[in-house]
Amino acid sequence: YLHLSEAYCQRKLDQNEISPGMLEPEHDLTYEICLEHAKERTYLKATSVLNENNGNPYGFCKNYRRGAGYMKKIVVIFAAFLLTVLLTGCRENADINVISREAGSGTRDAFTQLTGIKENGSDNTAVTSEITSSTFVVIKSVAGDKNAIGYVSLGTLAGDVKALKINGTAPSAENIENGTYPLVRTFNIVDKGNLTAEAQDFVDFVMSAEGREIIAKEGYVAAGEADSSEKGETDSRKGRIVIAGSTSVAPLMDVLADKYMKYHPKVKIEIQQTGSGAGITSVLAGACDIGISSRELTEEEMAKGARASAIARDGIVVIVNQQNETEDMTIDEIRDIFTGRRTVWR
Repeated sequence: YLHLSEAYCQRKLDQNEISPGMLEPEHDLTYEICLEHAKERTYLKATSVLNENNGNPYGFCKNYRRGAGYMKKIVVIFAAFLLTVLLTGCRENADINVISREAGSGTRDAFTQLTGIKENGSDNTAVTSEITSSTFVVIKSVAGDKNAIGYVSLGTLAGDVKALKINGTAPSAENIENGTYPLVRTFNIVDKGNLTAEAQDFVDFVMSAEGREIIAKEGYVAAGEADSSEKGETDSRKGRIVIAGSTSVAPLMDVLADKYMKYHPKVKIEIQQTGSGAGITSVLAGACDIGISSRELTEEEMAKGARASAIARDGIVVIVNQQNETEDMTIDEIRDIFTGRRTVWR
């Protein structure tokens, strides 16, 4: 209803623009438009409201009601859209949460080199990245965050995250061996050339045909040629072997060590997951017998006496949350995300 003064209504009656039946003294307002001169409680029925701007006695009311109806529809549609976003976890324009490894990690070193994140010796990983010290923490972090992205060893890949194709190629031992998967690095064992008899025997076992078979069974590609001598026979060896280094190589080394200790139950092998750089440092300092590294030795490390022997080739896998719709990325896209040039999912 439109609230009008009695004098205004009377004038409209005198001008025969409205009839007495269109007026009523009481009302049940659905909405109200007040005029400055309205003082009396006289009301014009909504169906008879005059639009003085265009002389149409009915158009104003119809247009007003039609517009109100459209607004209600718009509000309902918008509310439905917001509800859909909340329920489906829509990622449009969601921030990318980058999960990376710590400085000194062999996985990080290899990943940044292979993707071009490291240029001229400078690691350009985004300063906003979340830094973790373990392969398994990366997996856990990505599994718990729908907007996260990280990278891990192929051999440690778990089913609670999604592995992305790189340039259209899926990460697999087969694609590593045939050379089509681009993110490949080497697993090394490191020493100073002064291994104990027990440590040397374990290294020989790793390099043997049986050791290579275990490496392949764990999803890696064995490196080099097999040692032709027979390994695995039980003897009276005893002692302790300390292995330290890469959290990526450690799971494979655990399997190899378990098998070796079944043949030599009096030998105890301890594996410390400290990271590639720390493992190499421990070897050089004499704090462990064997180092394990997922990167190549630096010139400085070799100058200090470290030597590396390749045992396997491994793929570095870029992982996202299972809810993420992304299936494939190019090297350029990976570099843009991990250097902070691209910060939102799209």
